[in-house]
Formats: sequence, C-alpha cells, structure tokens
Amino acid sequence: VDEVIVVDGHSTDSTADVARGYGFRVISQKPIGIGPAKTEGGRHAINGILVFLDADCHIPGGYLETVRGHFRTGEVDAIGGIMRYSAKSREKRLVYRAYGELFFRIPEAIHRLTGKYGFPSNNIAIRRDLFLAAGGYRPVVAEDFDLMLRLQPSKRVRFDREMEVELSSRRFEEKGFFRTAVFWIASGWRVMLGEGRA
Repeated sequence: VDEVIVVDGHSTDSTADVARGYGFRVISQKPIGIGPAKTEGGRHAINGILVFLDADCHIPGGYLETVRGHFRTGEVDAIGGIMRYSAKSREKRLVYRAYGELFFRIPEAIHRLTGKYGFPSNNIAIRRDLFLAAGGYRPVVAEDFDLMLRLQPSKRVRFDREMEVELSSRRFEEKGFFRTAVFWIASGWRVMLGEGRA
C-alpha cells in the first residue's frame, strides 16, 4: 500500500487516533458528507491511482494486487468490483447478494451501451487526474451516480468480480432493506434529473 488517507469529519469516537496508530494520514474536514470527504482525500493523495473504500468494509487478500494488475498495463482509466454485504441469516445473504449483483450489472450494461462508466463509491479505483478533472464526488446522495454523469465516456474501463469487498449491512438492519434500497435508487434518479441533494 503506497498510502492510506482517512478523512475524518469530526468523528466523536477514536477513528482518527486509531488511523494514526496504523500510520495512516488523517485529514480533518467539517462534516459535509461522504462525497466531499472522499474528494478531499483524492486531492491530498500523491499517487496517480485512487482507490475508494468505505470505512466499514473488509477487503480480501490480493485486492490491491488485483487493482495494480489492471493499471500496470497503462491502458485502464478505472475499474470497479462487486459489493457483498455481511448478513446473519441465509435469506438475508441471498437478498443482499442479489442487490450487490444488481449494482454490478447495471453499471456494466450502461457502459456497454453508452461508454459512460460509474462504480459504487465504496469499491472503485480510478485515475486521479480523471477523478479530479470531473470535480470528484459532490455533496449529494448517490455521489457515485452523479460522478458517472460527469465523467467522459471511455472504453478503458474494467468490471472485475475478483475485486470484491464485503460491506457492513448495518444500514439495512437499522432502517430495513427495502426502505434503504428504495432511498438509494430514488436518490440516483434525483441526481439524473438534476435534483440531487446532500
């Protein structure tokens, strides 16, 4: 790992101290949303490739090598992988797995049809110059879909199932799966209509 940047939006727990304890760079930012926090991290990065993950995700061994392998050729602008969610029951695992599959296949289909590309902001690697030129993530819900609308079409994009992250299902558990899923999907439509909100 060349560098790990944690953008801390004035958390009230020990997030910043734990991150510093691992030798990570910690950048403080007023709490204006996950999109601007990720963009701020991208601005401070010294590397040409940015990998965006959520704080509560788990990446398997070999994840970063998979990312490096794609960019090593010099012929890739961005890559994205698949989301898997932790779950306590078999039924929930199946539902969450279908949800993760949906949000892998839809961007893949959009890219095939239009050349536009976007990946969930919790499992993407992208060239820093392209990310910043597009303005990065903005303070809207569905910041990843919003970024997709601003990125120029490219054939130099890869969708890789080996680039898998396991995410916490806490939002599904706290607010209910269908309510949360409908909220995120509706937020994507609002962004597409130019009505995105923080």
